[in-house]
Amino acid sequence: MDISEKELFEQKTHKQEHLFRLAVRRIDEIPILKTSTFKIIELANNPDVDIEELALAVEQNPSIVLKLLHLANTAYFRSQSLIICTQDAIVRIGLNKAKSLIVAIAISANFDIDKTTSFDVESHWLESMLTATFCRELSIFYRQDINQNNLVYTIGLLHNLGVFIIASLFPAVFNQLTENHEPLDPVFSDRVKKVFCFSHYQALSWLMRKWSLPEVFYKVIGTLGSSNVFEGDYLCELDVINTSKRLARYLILEDRALNDQSLEHPQLENNDGQFQTILTKTAKDLPALKELAKSF
Repeated sequence: MDISEKELFEQKTHKQEHLFRLAVRRIDEIPILKTSTFKIIELANNPDVDIEELALAVEQNPSIVLKLLHLANTAYFRSQSLIICTQDAIVRIGLNKAKSLIVAIAISANFDIDKTTSFDVESHWLESMLTATFCRELSIFYRQDINQNNLVYTIGLLHNLGVFIIASLFPAVFNQLTENHEPLDPVFSDRVKKVFCFSHYQALSWLMRKWSLPEVFYKVIGTLGSSNVFEGDYLCELDVINTSKRLARYLILEDRALNDQSLEHPQLENNDGQFQTILTKTAKDLPALKELAKSF
C-alpha cells in the first residue's frame, strides 16, 4: 500500500521531534566545566590578567599546556628556539592571542570525536583560525579598542565548535550530513537545522549559556546562520564574524582551486572586494596557518 504524502510528512515530523528531544537531552548531559577549566577561561577573558598568573592557571591542566607548547613551536609564531615552558609559550604567542587560543583549547577538549566520523579536525581549525585572523583585521574598520579586537578574535576561534557537538554526539547523522556538503559550506547549517530543528550554532550557544560563559559569546554565535534581523547589543561583533567567515571560506576555496585546476575559482561578494588588501596579506600566511591548524 502506498504511503500518502501526509503520512510521509507525519513520519518526518515525528523523526525530527525525536532527534530534537534526544539532542537537547544529550547536550544537557554534557558535564559542566571543571573548576580549573572555568578558572582558566575566566582569567583568559580578564583584560588585566598578567602572563605569570595565566601561566600558573594553565599549568593545572597538562593537556592545555601540551597543546599550547605545540602551537608556540609552529612556524606561524616564527619559532627559532624550542619553547619548553608555559610562560615562554605565552610570551612567544603574545598574551592576547594566547588567551584566545587557551579558551579554544579548553572548550574543544570537552568533545570526543569518533574516528569513524567524517569530521576533519585540521580543516575545522584552519577555517576557525582564518575567521579569527580576519576578525582581528576587520575590527580595525569598526574602531574597536584592543579588548574588543581580542574579543572578536576569540569568537572567531570558537564560532564553529557546534560542529564538534554534532559530530561527537551523533557521528552517524554527522556522516550523512557531510555526504555532499562539508561544514565549510554555508548550507551545512541549514541541513543541520532540518534534521534537528536547530543549527549547530544554536547548539553551541545553549552549551555556552549552560557553562556561564560570557554573554557576548553565546548571543553572537547563537545568531549566526539565522535569517532573523538581529537587534541586540552585539550587532558590530556579529557583522565582523559574518564577514570574516565569508572571507575565510573564499580563501580556502581559492587555495584549493589554485592547487587543483579542475576546481572553479570562488567569487567574492560585492561588499567583500574592499578587503582585498587584507585577503592578500592573510593569503601569504596561509601555509603557516595550515601548520598551526595541524597542532590543535
